[in-house]
Amino acid sequence: MTVESYQRVQSDMVFDRIKVLFDSFGGSNYIGESVSITEHSLQAAYFTAKKSSEDEVIIASLLHDVGHILGLEIHQKMEMDGCGVEEHESVGANFLKKLGFCDRVCNLTRCHVQAKRYLCFKRPEYYQNLSEASKTTLKFQGGPMSVEESSSFESDSDFQNILLMRECDEAAKIPSSELTFTVPPLEHYRSMMASVVDASQYKGSYVLSDFQKDFFNKNSFVKIENLLSFENIAPSDVSTWTQEVSNLEKQEGKWLQHWEKSESGDKIMCRSENFVNFHENMRNLAMNSILNVVSQLFGEKAVLFKEKINYKLPGGAGFAAHQDSPAYIGLATDHISVMVAIDEATVENGCLQVCPGQWDSNSNVPLTSSGIITPEAEKAMVYQYVPCRPGDVLFFGGYTPHRSTANNSKSSRRAMFLTYNPESQGQHHAAYYQAKHAKVQGFDGAHTISFQGDFQGQIVE
Repeated sequence: MTVESYQRVQSDMVFDRIKVLFDSFGGSNYIGESVSITEHSLQAAYFTAKKSSEDEVIIASLLHDVGHILGLEIHQKMEMDGCGVEEHESVGANFLKKLGFCDRVCNLTRCHVQAKRYLCFKRPEYYQNLSEASKTTLKFQGGPMSVEESSSFESDSDFQNILLMRECDEAAKIPSSELTFTVPPLEHYRSMMASVVDASQYKGSYVLSDFQKDFFNKNSFVKIENLLSFENIAPSDVSTWTQEVSNLEKQEGKWLQHWEKSESGDKIMCRSENFVNFHENMRNLAMNSILNVVSQLFGEKAVLFKEKINYKLPGGAGFAAHQDSPAYIGLATDHISVMVAIDEATVENGCLQVCPGQWDSNSNVPLTSSGIITPEAEKAMVYQYVPCRPGDVLFFGGYTPHRSTANNSKSSRRAMFLTYNPESQGQHHAAYYQAKHAKVQGFDGAHTISFQGDFQGQIVE
């Protein structure tokens, strides 16, 4: 691939990260106004392009409120009396910097709130013309500037462009039913966006926001709803690949297939393992954006440790409260597991439950002799259900306590689990499955599918 081709691919991925953000969450109402965030953003860019020919200024207008959408992406409760994300201008600018946008775009994005504060100081009548939502947010943004702040703000080399952006920001609140002109769609700005992005600064496929990383660091789990959309992978694709894996016939030393006896006495499939190296689409799924996101969470490159599909068909058993890493027979010390929801996961069909917190190898959670969390420790924990739609991707730490109930519904709850460890802790995939094959072959009648006793069903051949 030539340098030009590589840069084009990278800039396209930057655009696609922005696109899935707007597609997934831009349809939400814009902080108390009569337009959506996407409508507001596109109108702002349209008005700016009428008065400026500079790509950086137009793109900054388009993306000035990206920080609000990032808050919606993590389902963060709206702050500022329900009118948006506090310091959204800095959150957005930091995110754009991660994506490789030039300093000027990031700085213009960061300054659009300051323009409102400046104008409220400089022109008292400006405040009176603000919408009620904009007046509300001003209280949380520092209010009108002081004399000293305004003097410093006026010295900015982009002072006039910042004011222009603010003018267009205020104008961009026209309900779609009242528009008398055509506003270009987001795709219109693809090539323009590429011109203000330094592709060499882009660090990978799907880039996490600070909100997503902070949520994971605080809770030891985070759900991402638009990751597969970024990869142009439909939930139906993953369902098809899962069916193909479930149809693989047993072959010595390769994939593993497990069955259980359901509550009605039927033999049903409960798990497939070790299939990534034998199924191209599953390998691509595991080794692209998912691996990249895990690497961001680790802060270093990740490698695949193991993989499985838990089918949890109707009547399928649940899993006792446990942590994953203690079951990994000393192969690496840190792990992150990734659940890809194949079917809808609900409370009724036994969706995952997690215990939020900052869990790690020093948490010293009491375990039974079979490796699950003791009943006393489990009782003291607060678990929350994590319902998922097909295609949702849930990341959780190797020491995050989790559990699930049996599937008492009539619908399947299939889910894929991909586990990773930091590359600095070694490559253990082959060693893990060598040990797992030996465990299954030498099984004495209990818990064939795990190195610990978390599975609550009855395994059958």
